[in-house]
Formats: sequence, structure tokens, C-alpha cells
Amino acid sequence: MNALIEKAKTGVLALFGSQSRLSYRRLLVFGIGTYFVMLGTIESSDWLYLALAYIGSDAAEKTISAFRRG
Repeated sequence: MNALIEKAKTGVLALFGSQSRLSYRRLLVFGIGTYFVMLGTIESSDWLYLALAYIGSDAAEKTISAFRRG
């Protein structure tokens, strides 16, 4: 059982890249957005706008930190 869990963790980490903290945030945003679409709380277009806003803010954060590091 533990080998299966470790294999799943390895797959998820490989799928979402080397920056684990940010990658888990992306997965969380995707999951929560999908949950609200399934509940009918938000429309699919609203989900798209939220996802794009998150991706844009994430990219801006990475760009700023890259400039600060020089």
C-alpha cells in the first residue's frame, strides 16, 4: 500500500513540476474551481476567469522575484 502511495506522490510531483509549493496551489485552485462549477455556484466562464487571474498573478510573482535575484 505504501509503495502505491509513494508512486502516486511521485507522479503528482512529476506532473506539477519542481516548485512543489506553487504546484500544489495550482492543483488546489483547479480543484476548488471545479467543485464550485459542479455545485452550480459559478459558471464555467467564471471558473476560466478565476483560473486566468490566478495564473497571471502567479506569473507576476515569479517575474518580480526573478528581477530581485538579479
